[in-house]
Amino acid sequence: MSTKSAAAASHDEFNRNSLFNMKGRVALVTGGGSGIGLMATQALAVNGAKVYIVGRDKSKLDRVVSTYNKDIEGEIIALQGDVTSKSDAASVHLTRMLAAEASENEIKVRINSIAPGVFPSEMTAEESDDYQKSHVPAEKYAQKVPAQRPGRDVDMAQAVLMIVANQYVSGQTIVVDGGYTLAAGL
Repeated sequence: MSTKSAAAASHDEFNRNSLFNMKGRVALVTGGGSGIGLMATQALAVNGAKVYIVGRDKSKLDRVVSTYNKDIEGEIIALQGDVTSKSDAASVHLTRMLAAEASENEIKVRINSIAPGVFPSEMTAEESDDYQKSHVPAEKYAQKVPAQRPGRDVDMAQAVLMIVANQYVSGQTIVVDGGYTLAAGL
């Protein structure tokens, strides 16, 4: 009969499959029909989360569900709605306010947000393909950000999984911008 050592048992929780396991988690992603919202949706649902995507265009949301809800551990559910924010500063403030309100009222939910730099989306490319994906030429941003390229789907996926998996992060806005704010002195 073999038993794991205490050290080996503690290693299990540091395995990437444990660190970023989204099974049993529920997420709400605004703008989940395309661009950055779709990147977040895929990262969460592929890793086991039940993801509610919210957006104004029901046909886009339904296309995401029919295209990306196959052969994944989680589930994607479309909800039509408009949660447009007029400013990034308002989004940061709203994130902190909602997280504080949830904490004060002992509501067991964490609220965080991501402040993205340039990622391929309908906002930056003005269009998307049949898979709701957009493309931005890297050379267009080579001199504008230290990373010398726009963000990739996997860059956003890594940030989303970290902010959702880490139970010790609440009320935070994570900047994922290829170093733009650093270079701009912001």
